[in-house]
Amino acid sequence: MFSKIIVSQHLMLSLLWLAYASAYLLRKPLALVKADLISELHFSTQLLGWLDVALWLPYAGVSLTMGRLADKLGARNVLGFGLFLSAVSTAGIGYSSTFGVMFLLSFGTGAFQALCWPASCTILGSWFKQSEKNYAFGLFGTSCFVGGVLATYLVVYLERMCGWRYIFLPCAVVPAIFGLCIVMFARPPSGYTLTIEGSSTEIAPILAQPSYSSQPRSMTLFQVLRLQLLPEVCASIMFCKCVRYAFMMWLPLFLHDALNYTKFEAGVGSTAYDIGGIFGSLFNGFMVKRFFVGSNLFGACMSNFLMGMFLMVFYVSQGLGWPAHMSLLFMAGLFNSSADLLLTGPVALKLGEKHGASITVCGVVNGMGSIGSVIQGPLIGWIGTTWGWDAVLPVLVAMSLAGGFASLRAYRIQQRKQRAATVQQRTDAMESI
Repeated sequence: MFSKIIVSQHLMLSLLWLAYASAYLLRKPLALVKADLISELHFSTQLLGWLDVALWLPYAGVSLTMGRLADKLGARNVLGFGLFLSAVSTAGIGYSSTFGVMFLLSFGTGAFQALCWPASCTILGSWFKQSEKNYAFGLFGTSCFVGGVLATYLVVYLERMCGWRYIFLPCAVVPAIFGLCIVMFARPPSGYTLTIEGSSTEIAPILAQPSYSSQPRSMTLFQVLRLQLLPEVCASIMFCKCVRYAFMMWLPLFLHDALNYTKFEAGVGSTAYDIGGIFGSLFNGFMVKRFFVGSNLFGACMSNFLMGMFLMVFYVSQGLGWPAHMSLLFMAGLFNSSADLLLTGPVALKLGEKHGASITVCGVVNGMGSIGSVIQGPLIGWIGTTWGWDAVLPVLVAMSLAGGFASLRAYRIQQRKQRAATVQQRTDAMESI
């Protein structure tokens, strides 16, 4: 028989998983209707890139600047109402025919869901003790990719059966419902008269008392960026997210235009990357323990390097056909998701907990990563228009390697700090004899 705590932990994990997976119903449609916007509304590739900016620029801006407010409002309210309001904004996109209206609605979608990830991480961290967090975040991280896969299949089906304009409203209903469920049920363990030792119970000051400080610290963006390891972690996640969102927003169009897939084949084939992400999230904790010396930062470093390697192989093997394409995209997605999850989950949360500002620090890391998602839109649009699709993949390979080197620097700093602490402890012990 499972204890009440274990059952409650997994019920909360399931609720958060479903809620965050539903957020991809608000993100995927814009990526999958790009070919329709070109053919029906005569949008250029560069204009489509600026639609990506409309979605991800407010996402990055709110993540970077509103963490202090989110810490005061509480993770439950931030996540629940963020999902609901972003769903409302998304629902109207299908009824618009001008770039300006689509831009504004996409802007609202990005802004309202900007803090959903750090809020989810903060709630989840309060339900699991330190030794269980890689397991919990590994399972939770699959929501990004399972949500992306299921959203892709649904959008492709709706587009085929009803046309692109009738995609957005049905996709908005589910996250709106889950947003309300989060507001009602996503309480900390203390809200259900449970105590979980070793967990981060700092969800919000109005919900629970933090375990790392007497009260949550209010930290500005510049204070957060001065924390040790934060600049390196932020640089690494920025490159990692740029690659991830370039694939999420452009892979269907790339497969359609560059490799001559049909729209249906391109939409379904693009899920190979997301399916790889599912496995990367599931086996993330195992890979860190077994292959990456138990270090989340070293795991992020090697995952970035391996992602770059598989993207390079994909670049030189485009003529090998569908099986090779899907296999290589699967492996690239696996290691991209591993690096992404490690940096925005356990690494960011641990740094935030030490300073009593979980949502703020997680939000800054996620927001800096979102700068990559903002950059990728106009960058990929400009490269594709100027030099063609063959020039896109080498740029993404270079970004993967840059992210790996940034994580490697953070790992080396961490190792030096740990060695210095060990030497100091031995010195103190000898002096006390």
